[in-house]
Amino acid sequence: MAAAISIREATMADLDTIIDVYLAAFPMDPVWNYVFSNHHQYPEETQRLTRLEYTHYLRKKDKKWRFMVAEMPKKDNKSVKVIAAISLWAFVDKVEDTGDGIDILEVGQDGELDKKHDPLENRLDANPARVKAYISAIAEAENMYHNMPYGENQIRLKLLATHPDYQRQGAASKLLNWGMCLAVANFKYLTVLAGPMGKKLYTKTCFYEQGTVDVQIEGEEEKVTFSAMFCNAI
Repeated sequence: MAAAISIREATMADLDTIIDVYLAAFPMDPVWNYVFSNHHQYPEETQRLTRLEYTHYLRKKDKKWRFMVAEMPKKDNKSVKVIAAISLWAFVDKVEDTGDGIDILEVGQDGELDKKHDPLENRLDANPARVKAYISAIAEAENMYHNMPYGENQIRLKLLATHPDYQRQGAASKLLNWGMCLAVANFKYLTVLAGPMGKKLYTKTCFYEQGTVDVQIEGEEEKVTFSAMFCNAI
């Protein structure tokens, strides 16, 4: 019998659980590991900056960002529901707004969070050259495959992750279905830049691959590839 999965908007009360899901899921992703290759040496840095970033998104009052979570019964206690998967969606209102949201976030004097510093100078858990190549590739791919054809007529899936304990049980698919309904209701396309793991899921729904982009720095044989994808939910 399939587990009952419910979708709701995330709140600040969910922050710790969201961080737990993120930090459990993303080290399984080849693209994330390529960029944040020092996360094993600096786990406190990864934890701190992840907390800052998602506090920033959860505090946003505008409707450009929709942070949704999928809940399902806990593995060892079916009477308790836990957050199994998380997703972040962005209404693109300025086509020049590119980048994947890995900027450093700092607390301002008013207690709010603002993007201030170059991530190349701040993230101990990341490889600076790879971050630079990744940000450049993200901007190029978003402009070529998504901003030029769709402009502001798109909702961008920025994040989708499921805790390993709850993978392949339908939580991420439920969040994707929610996103498709959001796109239909707003007459928008859905766009995403997907790593290898995400691509497998997206191709099972309404998403089609438009092209691939390699991230590689000069002098290294290692590289990662992500796919630009879209869904015509209109």
